[in-house]
Amino acid sequence: AQPRSDCATELDKSNADMQAYHELTQGGIGSPPKNLLLVVVFLSLALVTAHDWESRVQEGIALHHRYLHRKAKETIVQAAAQAPHHQRQIAVWLMEEAQKLMDEAKDEVGARGMLESSMAVARMLMDPEMIFSVANLFLAAGAPPQALEGYTMVQTLLPTLASAYHQIGLTLSRMNKLDEAYEAYIGAIQLLPTYAITYNNIGVLLAKQGRTEEALNHYQAAVKIDGDYLDARNNVGAAQTQLLQTEKEAWVTTLEEDEVQALLQHVPASGSSDQLVTAALRQLIQHALARRRDTLPGVLDKPLTQVLTTAVPSVVPSADAHALFSLAQVLLDLSAFEHAVLVMERVTVLRPTSGAAEHQLGLALGKSGLFEPALRAYHRALVKDPSLAISHNNLGVLLSKLGKYDVAAQHYRKALDIAPHYQDAIGNLAAVLRARSSFRDLVLLHLNASLYCHPRASNHTTLVVAGYHSSGDGLGSH
Repeated sequence: AQPRSDCATELDKSNADMQAYHELTQGGIGSPPKNLLLVVVFLSLALVTAHDWESRVQEGIALHHRYLHRKAKETIVQAAAQAPHHQRQIAVWLMEEAQKLMDEAKDEVGARGMLESSMAVARMLMDPEMIFSVANLFLAAGAPPQALEGYTMVQTLLPTLASAYHQIGLTLSRMNKLDEAYEAYIGAIQLLPTYAITYNNIGVLLAKQGRTEEALNHYQAAVKIDGDYLDARNNVGAAQTQLLQTEKEAWVTTLEEDEVQALLQHVPASGSSDQLVTAALRQLIQHALARRRDTLPGVLDKPLTQVLTTAVPSVVPSADAHALFSLAQVLLDLSAFEHAVLVMERVTVLRPTSGAAEHQLGLALGKSGLFEPALRAYHRALVKDPSLAISHNNLGVLLSKLGKYDVAAQHYRKALDIAPHYQDAIGNLAAVLRARSSFRDLVLLHLNASLYCHPRASNHTTLVVAGYHSSGDGLGSH
């Protein structure tokens, strides 16, 4: 911002006054007294005029603070017209006052009134830089139409200024005039192809229109120009996530009605032989696993869920523990937790010595929100197989959810005693230590973890039934 006092202007004016004085008094000591009188009057009027514009501007600012914006603007414009050498100073002064209203008083309405006067003075100057600055403040004060008017004037004065086109695009976008905004942004790019922020903003505009893939291309172009441009980098990640989600949604196709009926026809009636039940179960699993193998991670296949949950009561009497375990895993993957519990309860009966079966039952119970039964299942899993670090970790997660952090920490430590490289347990224990402000123990934990150069996450902890691999801590890390 320009300072209010313009020393160069005042000096030039003083020199002009002195020259006038010498011209009027060049006759020397014997000059007529009326010349001296004229000089005194001239200098007095100059001093009055010099101070009059400032007091009038102050009066206008006071009127703005009283929300008498029209009268304030008239007063300020008159003052600026009387002091053409001080118009830049007046415009900057008003911008400063508007900024104070926004920052200190949070008064955008008052600021917009002040900026109307500032823009009127800036137009007297026809200074593109000044008009651009006032337009920026209008945009910050929530007045896009006034900002657009200012940017358009700058564009007229400087038709090759890329930033004017960019700001017009930004303003039109905020006014939801997306097609016009796009055209303005393209104009900025044509004038300045290395303008990274414009590429990013075009991406934002395209994303609003649902054109995610095109938006991603523009975000990536912005990052290519400026690799440190954080907004563009974040937008790249968000667009990629959106595209993946769209791909997931597009993948899930509804099972044809005749296919659903065909699958359900193979579900045996109640009381059927184990051979018939097991055959039906294996056929369902074969179809389900093939379908899940071709599915993107995280997709919930509702038609398949409908078929499997309908079949559970009929196939759960099967004596094939491996097939039932696989069915439970698919049900967990489909978030059909209650049905997974029914299936895993059957598996624990068929495999009474399997710690992995009890662990998977605990996982299904915990996902269903049945924390106390889940805790009991995990304890049984550890009795049957004390080497299950993942069961200790999942106990810790459940206990943390119940607010029992000290006991949870004990189980995380036991998990690390079994598997010192277990990343989920390290992260969960670290969260408890941070919450307890146990910073010394936290440092020691990370020092010990750094000794292991090949960290392994819990999804590499192999369980013994049907080649099952655990799915992390089961309920999420804290």
